[in-house]
Amino acid sequence: LQQCCIQQASQKRRKNYQLKLKTNELIQEQEAIHDDIFSLKTTMNDIKCDVN
Repeated sequence: LQQCCIQQASQKRRKNYQLKLKTNELIQEQEAIHDDIFSLKTTMNDIKCDVN
């Protein structure tokens, strides 16, 4: 019984670690997307100023 509980706890820790990695990956992607949007807005504003 104790061994079973240890295995389950180990599996849960592993799953938790994987979820943390995935969360960090998604946060980094979101930040990259935010940076891309900011860059596009800046470029659009520059073009708009050049046209006017």
